[in-house]
Amino acid sequence: MPPNLRVVPHRENTAERASMTRGVRYRALLDRRALTGPEMQADIRASMSLGQEIRIVDAVPVKMMIVDGEIAMLPLHHDADGSPASILVHRSGLLAVLVASFEAAWERAYPLRPAPAPDEVTELTSGELADEHMRVLALLLSGQTDQAIATQLDISLRTVHRRIRQLMDAAGVDSRVQLGWAAARNGWA
Repeated sequence: MPPNLRVVPHRENTAERASMTRGVRYRALLDRRALTGPEMQADIRASMSLGQEIRIVDAVPVKMMIVDGEIAMLPLHHDADGSPASILVHRSGLLAVLVASFEAAWERAYPLRPAPAPDEVTELTSGELADEHMRVLALLLSGQTDQAIATQLDISLRTVHRRIRQLMDAAGVDSRVQLGWAAARNGWA
């Protein structure tokens, strides 16, 4: 059974919407089974249109929230649907494990994107590139420096480096020159 995702439906979550408008970054991992819920794809698409990054995995073991790598909240009893008991995990070794677990799952997950049909989403397959990677690649191929790419996309330099590394890994290459060649060969550019 996937974790309950309908606690606060997208259309009722005014705090999340206001936070994203202020520039707060949200990343969410969803259990694949969540896509079958009533109106879930429309809610996911609406969240994505506000800037939330959403990826899909085969199974989410427990619903949790991590804020700024400083605190996490998760249910005390992960198998009791609707259980009001939750625990807060402050900066500690346990929090480090939760963050590392999320990041590892995030890297393996498939990004979602809007589908051609309204109110539907689809996942990117391993041969496709997410929009954020395509933007970095386009700027890189136009001759922009890493710092210029970061400034133009309003992301950190570290994020630019990570996305370039991910592009190189996806292309199976070891250098930026090879990445340019692979991008042309794969139809990415």
